[in-house]
Amino acid sequence: MYLIRAARWHDPAELRRRPQLWRRVRRFNLPVQLAVAAAEDVAADARDPATAALLSLAPCHTGSPDLFAGVLALAAAERGQAGTLRVNPVVTLHAVDNLALSALAIALGNHAYGLGLGGGPGQAWVALEIAGERLADGRESEVLVVAGDQDVAAGDAGEAVALLFADRPASGGKSWRLTAVRRTPDETHGVEPHAAAGLVALLAALAAAEERLVYEVPAVHGDGRDRVELEWEAA
Repeated sequence: MYLIRAARWHDPAELRRRPQLWRRVRRFNLPVQLAVAAAEDVAADARDPATAALLSLAPCHTGSPDLFAGVLALAAAERGQAGTLRVNPVVTLHAVDNLALSALAIALGNHAYGLGLGGGPGQAWVALEIAGERLADGRESEVLVVAGDQDVAAGDAGEAVALLFADRPASGGKSWRLTAVRRTPDETHGVEPHAAAGLVALLAALAAAEERLVYEVPAVHGDGRDRVELEWEAA
């Protein structure tokens, strides 16, 4: 399969500079906002966004800063320090693999295959495997993979990425073909769960490569069970 287009969003201020997008996503929490923005960017290069398979990853850092603030307010109320508590229910729906998937399907008019892969570490590489299988079998001709996550401790900080894969190379410019995904059992390393960080690192490695790349996924971006290696060639 071929990587046709990729986009990374990590600046919340950029969302507000696109009024139409901001009106549609402003009630969502940050990982979903950024994930939808990245996905809509790459979907613009799809032949038919309505028929592309949609694969999404939920944040490994669950909840949201707003939800955490609500929990702290409830704790204060139990100590007799009750104040005004207002929590937008939407901000508690942290999972990009349900809220963003629904928002994207509506925005793209998509009624094709959709799969949320949850918030476990290393799910990005599962998404690539599934995308490759569906394209190889001819079930779809395009697959959109989207991931978003946050750093609750840092407040308004997030990271999202979207990748558009197809069964043919890009019509113009350079594209990359994923020729192999190899797994080796290895439970000796730790992980730093984050839905989008591994894909961001992969895109940086592809940007620096020339004709071929054998990318060994860093242990911190894995699932703690397998060592993953991706083989790419320019197309």
